[in-house]
Amino acid sequence: MAGGQVRNFTLTAAPTNLTLGPGVTTQGWAFNGTVPGPELRVRQGDLVRVTFRNQLPQPSTIHWHGIPVPNGEDGVAGVTQDATPSGGTATYAFVVAVPGTYWYHPHQHSAEQEDKGLYGALIVDPVTPGAATATDTTIVVDEWAIGPMLTAPPPGDGMDMMAYGIDTVNGHTGSAVPPLRLAAGQTARVRVVNAGFLTHNVHVHGTAVRILATDGHDVADGAPIQAPVPVAAGERVDLGFTVPSGSWSLDWHDGTSAARQITIPLTTAGTGGATDASWNGDAAAVDLSTYSAAAPPSTAATATVSATLHLNEGSSGMSGGGMSGMSMGGSQFSINGKSFPDTAPVLVHRGDTVELTFVNDGKLVHPMHLHGHAFEPVVLNGHPWRALMLKDVIGVAPHATVTVRFVADNPGVWMIHCHELHHAAGGMDTLLQYAGSPRLATLTGDTTPE
Repeated sequence: MAGGQVRNFTLTAAPTNLTLGPGVTTQGWAFNGTVPGPELRVRQGDLVRVTFRNQLPQPSTIHWHGIPVPNGEDGVAGVTQDATPSGGTATYAFVVAVPGTYWYHPHQHSAEQEDKGLYGALIVDPVTPGAATATDTTIVVDEWAIGPMLTAPPPGDGMDMMAYGIDTVNGHTGSAVPPLRLAAGQTARVRVVNAGFLTHNVHVHGTAVRILATDGHDVADGAPIQAPVPVAAGERVDLGFTVPSGSWSLDWHDGTSAARQITIPLTTAGTGGATDASWNGDAAAVDLSTYSAAAPPSTAATATVSATLHLNEGSSGMSGGGMSGMSMGGSQFSINGKSFPDTAPVLVHRGDTVELTFVNDGKLVHPMHLHGHAFEPVVLNGHPWRALMLKDVIGVAPHATVTVRFVADNPGVWMIHCHELHHAAGGMDTLLQYAGSPRLATLTGDTTPE
């Protein structure tokens, strides 16, 4: 896009001592010494050039989650690049054509590396500003497994995920979470990035909110709601509201005790920002598939390529070795009965209208992420997804079926995987492969896409 600027950044990944809250410390990994890493704020049409310096004890990469970059800039070890070795340097360069809320994180041993704190937000402001907001804030949500027996992420999901006993927002928990200081009557935008592995239901107490965007893409004419808004692993949701007077807060409703650690006081002039007395961890989240909204332009009515991906989890008897073999506590994860790299790719030509149907045959939620493209959810459990919106992650509940649609307009070889990254490390990955596009790297040595 003409008229953009060249924006240069340096991101250095290195071990860092972290204090998440009073008495809560851990040896983490961080970009530029902070968790989250620096927020990269750019303008639509800018050329973003990032120098990545790897000071970790193992190879790493940076993936630009949700941004439709050229395939060679996607940062997926073993698919689009060789991982940058310890002590090495790499450069990423791409034009940001689509405004919105995005983020960055490793795509090499990512269940471990992201879990230690390697992530940050990438915000792309539009060339033509929309409605003015007095406050534009990004909050990055995560869970942490901290303790003497938890030197690595726990395997799998379900009961194992109970080890994640600390929730953070922007790297802080409990009383260390700073308040948002606002003025009554202001229009606020809060961009929520879920860098963790669990779905978090984000609830603003004291006022109705609108969903302004999902995964970086605007949602028009959203109805005001007061229910919690679900944000699955890897997803982003932008919330808009008018700041009321009085004491109120933003907090999580996800059914875990750790969620009680996250209350962000939203402080208006003359008030203390106390937690709303109506906090209820069991409050039902809004159903995004029925959220009232005007539709963005539909990709097409008829698919030229259709693929069904059955998602499941199982024991070590499943075919395929997965990224980590049996390092996931004996669990493996599959697509159509195979674990990556034995999964069959989805083959497309440029210009195809592609429908992917995710069928969850298992017992765990699988937030499925497509690299390099945005898709439109079109069907949920046999019923139309009434609230048309664009996304790059879709949470597929146990025994649910979700169909998404997109135009194949970004040639290359792209990952499709579960963004509960333990599941991806266990094999729940496949490839979207364009005819004639070469795979830019192969799985050799210490190179794994997850």
